[in-house]
Amino acid sequence: MSTLQKVQAYYKQGLWTGKMLSHAVEKGWITAEDYQKLTGCLYEPQKPDKISVVQETQLTIMESMAEQYEEGLERDLQNKEVQATIYEAIMALQEGGN
Repeated sequence: MSTLQKVQAYYKQGLWTGKMLSHAVEKGWITAEDYQKLTGCLYEPQKPDKISVVQETQLTIMESMAEQYEEGLERDLQNKEVQATIYEAIMALQEGGN
């Protein structure tokens, strides 16, 4: 999943606000055009203030958490696939022994 797709999904699910999308534009994760397509509003650069810095940090943390969550899901899926393969091998051995 690309960064743009992740940002779109987070916004559509209500996990991100328009202001967070503005930060994504500033970070270069999405373009101003992407912002406009998602929000229906023209992108206007924000002046940094203390709150913006905190929000930018929060956005970075949220992205890291989302990536870790996705990696965990992928690991779980791989574990399930290994378990299924082992189960199939056991079943094949049992059928061959009868």
